[in-house]
Amino acid sequence: MRIAIAGLVSALLLVLVAAASGATPAPNVKGTVVRTAQRCPVGEPCDPLPPALYVVFTRSGRVTRVKLGASGAFTVHLAAGFYAVSTAPPHAVAPASLRVPRVGVIRPRFVQRGP
Repeated sequence: MRIAIAGLVSALLLVLVAAASGATPAPNVKGTVVRTAQRCPVGEPCDPLPPALYVVFTRSGRVTRVKLGASGAFTVHLAAGFYAVSTAPPHAVAPASLRVPRVGVIRPRFVQRGP
């Protein structure tokens, strides 16, 4: 009897661990945000992106914010579909929309417009 209960508890723990490890899906959007080239003085490097910049994906009233790394890189898992894209603090980006496919990883490059 004790062996059966121990086996049942072990099986339950394995199911819980497997569920917890699979709870976060792998990123399917791995992209970058860069500034426009027109804002860089000739012969000088461009100013870096602000340190607290987020890329914002909006779909059907739901918002997903992702903090950018120092190089402007980000990774996120988004459900398949069409998203409007902006940044926070708010700046327009081009392209201003993104289509996430059902399968595969996409690598978009967004160009920040404005200061």
